[in-house]
Amino acid sequence: MRHRLHGKKLGRKRGHRRELIKNLITSLILYEKIITTETKGKIVKGEVEKILSLAKKKDLHSRRLILARLNSKLAVSKIFEDLNKQFKNKKSGFARIVKLDNRLGDNSPQVLVELLIKHKEEERKTEKVKEKKSKEKVKGKREERKPGFWDRLRGKGTQTREIRTATKKTIERTTSK
Repeated sequence: MRHRLHGKKLGRKRGHRRELIKNLITSLILYEKIITTETKGKIVKGEVEKILSLAKKKDLHSRRLILARLNSKLAVSKIFEDLNKQFKNKKSGFARIVKLDNRLGDNSPQVLVELLIKHKEEERKTEKVKEKKSKEKVKGKREERKPGFWDRLRGKGTQTREIRTATKKTIERTTSK
């Protein structure tokens, strides 16, 4: 019986488990999204939430504490320079977990762990969408919904394929021998 249960073992010894979690957190901060197993994803999400809320203080002590939890000075500088600006109005909810299909090799459940960052392009798109919706309300017309990423991934939606016409070069290549 394990008294005072704390954390997941992940089938690894203490040192290996710590380094695995450090590497996953560092990758998540640097690349802003990672694909991993469900249990690892849950652990990483919790740790990233703690790190990013600690970074809100913006002092030397918190920078050193975060550096001790990560493997990269580049990741620490990214947190304090870029991510703090993105998350300045948020108190929590910096990351999310999206479930994916199971892995083919061992059928383990996969998840996508990503930081909830709005890039400038996404902000422009959302502004354009809001403008379109406000115009639609005024006009009273309703446009059909365009298929999103998940629709295209599942093969749904209207996808038109271009049919190429044969050019002179391809006709000459295939006919002349």
